[in-house]
Amino acid sequence: MQILQPTDKKYIPQIKPDTISYRKNFFTLVGILFIIKIILAFVLDLGNDEAYYWLYSQYWQWNYFDHPPIVAVWIRIFTANLLLDQYGGFVRLGSVVGCVLASWFLFRAVSLLHSERAGWYAAVLYNISFYSAITAGLYILPDSPQMVFWTLALLLIVRITKDENNWSNWFLFGLVAGLCIMSKIHGAFLWIGLGLYILIQKNAWLKKPQVYVAFLITLVIMSPIFFWNMLYDFATFRFHGSRVDVDQYIIQWRYFFKELASQVGFNNPVNYFLIISALIAFLRKRIQQHSALTVFILIGTPMAFLLLFISLFRNVTLVHWSGPAYVSMIPLAAVWMAEYSKNPFPKILQWGLGVFLFVYLGYSLAVKFYPGTYGSHNIKEYA
Repeated sequence: MQILQPTDKKYIPQIKPDTISYRKNFFTLVGILFIIKIILAFVLDLGNDEAYYWLYSQYWQWNYFDHPPIVAVWIRIFTANLLLDQYGGFVRLGSVVGCVLASWFLFRAVSLLHSERAGWYAAVLYNISFYSAITAGLYILPDSPQMVFWTLALLLIVRITKDENNWSNWFLFGLVAGLCIMSKIHGAFLWIGLGLYILIQKNAWLKKPQVYVAFLITLVIMSPIFFWNMLYDFATFRFHGSRVDVDQYIIQWRYFFKELASQVGFNNPVNYFLIISALIAFLRKRIQQHSALTVFILIGTPMAFLLLFISLFRNVTLVHWSGPAYVSMIPLAAVWMAEYSKNPFPKILQWGLGVFLFVYLGYSLAVKFYPGTYGSHNIKEYA
């Protein structure tokens, strides 16, 4: 019997079709995590920041001292207009539900971009990040609604790059980007990344009226932030400006490595490794060069590098600030993995999930049962 070799003309590689139901996998994963987080939402007491944002919901404003108002709206919606706000689980419900929605938007975005296997990988990576799954996916913070609109914006960017003349995609992107900014000012990086892409690679889009209409929609939606600040001496901008302003350019390496460590750890070391590896592969053109991936990189990397730059001089960056930057680049890692693996749950994702569950469940138990208090015990710092 003649054995055909790869070089023979008659050789036809036997490629097995991908018959796995990745949507079923997706709903199984988010369903299990939803149940776990609902239990934690009701069992754990509200943290200081969460109680602060609960206070937002008690007093309607167009903007607040340090953040826009959507987090207050979010709490109102999921507590039935405050009828259930005495239960911490309902105060946090918007975060838990929001994590499911954000996971779905990311799954759809990457599935449309590459394949459902890649979309499944993206959903797993999103749900093993301490930032997206916990800070924005369990605790009630401005990041909670922000991630819903952020991931929906990523999906719309994929649609725009596939059909750049479609008015509805541009209209929706302007709307969603505005709501993202009204959740947290970091949402501006969506337009920064898209703007950089237009200037660097897609100058022809400068002639499209859709771009300007979408940007105008975003400006209209976020306008309450400016009007409120005009009434109150630009308090929000002065506050955040003072946090990141650099007085003396004296490099403080310990601050820099603290920020770097927080970017690695808080986004899950496995995610960080995969994102950096995929970024290198993309730059070397070893994976699909899709326009949307370029936009995602231009959204994420300026944000991550800006925080690293600020940390060289000031110890002001918070651990979760870099979260949206790495969420933006999760699709890149997912596509890279999908092009080199057909395993529905590669070992590296198993390790990532294991790290996530071990660290967070252990932390939750410590918070619940530790008899003392964390942080400084100096009574002057209690206030």
